[in-house]
Amino acid sequence: MENIIRCDLSRPTVLMISSDAYYQATNFLKTRQGVEPHATEHDFDVMDKTAERYRVLLEDCKKIASGKLYLVGSTPQRSDIMVELSKRLNVGLRRVCEETGVGFLDWWDELADPITGHLRAELSANAYAGDAHFKIETTGLFIDLLKQEGLISEAIGSVVDYDWTHVFECEVNKTERTRIWCEPSISPNNALKSHKIAASHVAQKTADILMAFLLPAPKEPIAVLNVRDGYLPTIIPPQVHAGCLAITGSEADLQTARVVFDFYGRSDIHLRKSDASLLDDIASQSFSYVIAEIHPESLEEDERRIETFLAACDPTGDVLIGTPDPGRLEKLEFGNRRVVTLMPTGNRHIPEIWQNYAVAILR
Repeated sequence: MENIIRCDLSRPTVLMISSDAYYQATNFLKTRQGVEPHATEHDFDVMDKTAERYRVLLEDCKKIASGKLYLVGSTPQRSDIMVELSKRLNVGLRRVCEETGVGFLDWWDELADPITGHLRAELSANAYAGDAHFKIETTGLFIDLLKQEGLISEAIGSVVDYDWTHVFECEVNKTERTRIWCEPSISPNNALKSHKIAASHVAQKTADILMAFLLPAPKEPIAVLNVRDGYLPTIIPPQVHAGCLAITGSEADLQTARVVFDFYGRSDIHLRKSDASLLDDIASQSFSYVIAEIHPESLEEDERRIETFLAACDPTGDVLIGTPDPGRLEKLEFGNRRVVTLMPTGNRHIPEIWQNYAVAILR
């Protein structure tokens, strides 16, 4: 509920269920009796009780939502027993949704192979044998299904037009954190191949270095350039500065970062897109430190954005720049500032384009 209340519940809201069929089929929660390859009456009973537990959650959501609520039913799996359990769970979920006034979105037929009943192979991420996670291109199909329900505009393209850059962490409770990112082809066996994990790793290193500067200094405003997903500003604690200006390079990054900041409750972060009006505004502002990230896929654009910003605004403190190609910094124009320290943050285990990543201190 703590995460749900961060959403705009005056709008139609689509809720997703947990991996209940998976947990039962694999006996992850130690609730199965025996190791039968197919679902038993006891398994079905567990699914019926699971559906009833969703009643409490949906009723709580209804109390705080003024917009219509929808629940997506269990989707096809890649094993017979999980298919059997998922179908049984959907029977109970449909009944609970009807009785609580919540819309039930049953997309089984659109996702299942008509012969096997399993998730269609072309929709699976196939990160490992039996993978029932969707590949990212399946997003287009889900957009079409939401359009059919009248939940989103027909004007929205049925394409994947934004690719997340980082892995976000959120607190489930005080002793547990969960990681959120969209990279279906990555599993624990090949996690070191993930560009999103690499981007998050070097960003965290940049934030750690910045903390060494901010902690002993008086609280003053800071600026963060080339923000993607709103990631770096959210891992800089609000207690160490007097406000943060986060600058994105595109409208897509702007919209995504706004959602991220709202989700994290970061009202201390002021979000702007890099354009002419921003340069006019910052000319009269003062920042203690400027932090900038350069992403391998937008290297030249990110570099130009840093040069332009520093030409319009000279911070009172140092400038920290994270870059995958430190050798390029000497060719850039930073006014009177020069690189005084270069601290490597990449390593040989992550994808090659991130391995030479380093944070430069300009003074």
